[in-house]
Amino acid sequence: MPMELTAVVITATRGKAVLFDTARSIFTIGRSQLREQQAESSFDALRERPGVMVQQTNRGAGIPVIRGQVGPSNLVLIDGMRFNQATWRTGPSQYLTLLDPSSFESFEVMAGPASVRYGSGALGGVTAGIPWKMRQAAGFGARGGLRFVSQDQGLSGWTHLEGRFGSVSVAAGGAIRNHNQLRTGGGETVPLSDWTQQSAHVQARWWASSQTTLDLLLLGSQVGHGGRVDRLAQGRMRIYDNLDGFGALTLRHTGEGALKSLRVSVVAHGSRDEVARFECENKDNLSQCVDQADSAYEAVKNDGATTSFGSQLSRDRRYRDAVRTLGGLFTATWSLGKSLSLSVGAEGWYDTVLESTLDDRKQSTGWSVKSAARGNFSEDTSWLESGGFAWLDSTLWQSASGLKLTLGAGARLAHFRGNAADVPGLGEVAYSHTGVVGSGQLRLINPNRWMLYLDVSQGFRSPNVQESTVLGDTGSKFEVPNADLGPERSLSLEVGGRLSIDRVRLQVAGFVNQVSDFIGEQDLSQAEIDALGLDPADIDGQPVVKRVNRDTGLFVGAEAQLSARLDYGLTPWVRVSWTQGDINKDDGTSTPARRVNPVLGTAALRWQAPTSGFWAEIYSRFSGAQDRLHPSDQKDLRICADPNNPSKSYASGTCPGSSSWVTLNARGGWRYNRSLSIDLALTNVLDTQYRVHGSGFDAAGFGASLSMTGRY
Repeated sequence: MPMELTAVVITATRGKAVLFDTARSIFTIGRSQLREQQAESSFDALRERPGVMVQQTNRGAGIPVIRGQVGPSNLVLIDGMRFNQATWRTGPSQYLTLLDPSSFESFEVMAGPASVRYGSGALGGVTAGIPWKMRQAAGFGARGGLRFVSQDQGLSGWTHLEGRFGSVSVAAGGAIRNHNQLRTGGGETVPLSDWTQQSAHVQARWWASSQTTLDLLLLGSQVGHGGRVDRLAQGRMRIYDNLDGFGALTLRHTGEGALKSLRVSVVAHGSRDEVARFECENKDNLSQCVDQADSAYEAVKNDGATTSFGSQLSRDRRYRDAVRTLGGLFTATWSLGKSLSLSVGAEGWYDTVLESTLDDRKQSTGWSVKSAARGNFSEDTSWLESGGFAWLDSTLWQSASGLKLTLGAGARLAHFRGNAADVPGLGEVAYSHTGVVGSGQLRLINPNRWMLYLDVSQGFRSPNVQESTVLGDTGSKFEVPNADLGPERSLSLEVGGRLSIDRVRLQVAGFVNQVSDFIGEQDLSQAEIDALGLDPADIDGQPVVKRVNRDTGLFVGAEAQLSARLDYGLTPWVRVSWTQGDINKDDGTSTPARRVNPVLGTAALRWQAPTSGFWAEIYSRFSGAQDRLHPSDQKDLRICADPNNPSKSYASGTCPGSSSWVTLNARGGWRYNRSLSIDLALTNVLDTQYRVHGSGFDAAGFGASLSMTGRY
């Protein structure tokens, strides 16, 4: 839908700011946009934003690839507080799914490095969930919605209740979402694609005064039966379950004197990640194998049964990782005069692996169970991230007409420490990194008309414990630890601007981001594999790799969005982005970067009735082809499976990559007096068969979704 440049955002500055004035490429997804897009998940909400590719290896999972960066290179925030944990996988994952749209007022995406404001993990960008605004008027209110989606016969419902009683505001709600197997373009059905989600949220605010509040935020979410079948042709499949709880207590103060704002937060975050991995005995009967894997998953999940799971299964491995995070955050902003302000902040996050187990069931004459001494991690693994920043904003010049030139600059000192005992092949692993990063920006602003900006930002990301200490099958490879892994650093240049003249809204940005000490993969020799004492049955023919710092990455691109209000309630709009990534090796050679989609976009024509609540929109989503592939992409069945032999990738150098695609879609609805909305969407009207680059299954085919939302 058309841009809203006057929206207030918090991600760019870690405090409230008008989107039009911010010197970064940032996009908002508010309640009306969530409703009109009929977003079933947080990653669904991001699909139409420039610079963002949403990759899905399996249903119930989705991760934004922002400017070519994926996994822990992108930071996820809840109300400005870190949601990432040190055990997050470096590739695509399901963690963002745990942030259900019903628990948030809006989402924001900021593209590009943000290490000065937010610390490690923001090399690509930041995705932020903004909790519901607390009710200020006395009384009671309610919101809720129901939705049906035909492509997977999905049903979902959500509610949000709120009230204010004296100086206390409270809110609570939740959602239940049930999805069945997905029908893709052309009529195929994705095995193990049914999944469920339950979520709940509680908020409370005590108004100590008109300027000081104490906020409580509690979030809980469970995602179940996230089936992964991108390697089913090899007889391998997985089912994921995730449970997450996040709690924060925040003191906020806004002032009219020198102290403009103050915030202090304490956070407790716990998660449990469970994965069931299955292997087929007979690869000629995959359908029956899938059914037996599903039954075996349910048997162990419900009653811990370890008896025979059926003749088609040869192995069943169950991983469980539980992690606890304790943290705190402090920020403050002072006015140092008419044209000068100072923001400072400090934070610390401490992760502990509470449980990491592996139960291995094998079929020989019968099913036998063996519990490994270690799962993915050592159970006493810990991780500390701490740091502080300062940021200075100054107005260098201002004309009588309001035109002004501003300068912003800041720096962060960050420290990281990881510890893990009994890491196979390494023993105790203990490492620490300390880094300093800086950022600066110039803005030339003609208020509410146009603005130009130049931003130079450094990034810093220490390897997490998943990269440095994990041991096992992580998807398309078998990873081993590397205690000598060091941090990545980046330097980004971004130029851009915004325009708001009469009926035209325009936002553009171009960037260059160079990543040094790039964390890549190195294949191990047979002698190195033997020295680690690995079981060949565990490796199961996969490449054995470890993470190393040895390359330099260069990512360039541009993003734009444009809308124009015409007569008769018509508004055409378009969002488009282009990204290219290259990895330059120490030996002088270079390869394309992994999982980079070159061109992505959405174009639409919207009609809004001037006096009633009716609206309609015809839109197209499109993607360019990607044949620039990293060597690991060429071995990845998600991208390069040979259609004549789906269990194998194309011969080296012959993979055509991901095809371009275009979908035609329509949506519209009716909003009655802000209290009732009915929305209908027809997606992939031409039933196009396509796949988002790097995803593990084809996208949904033609279908309809119907939503009804209301408020009181």
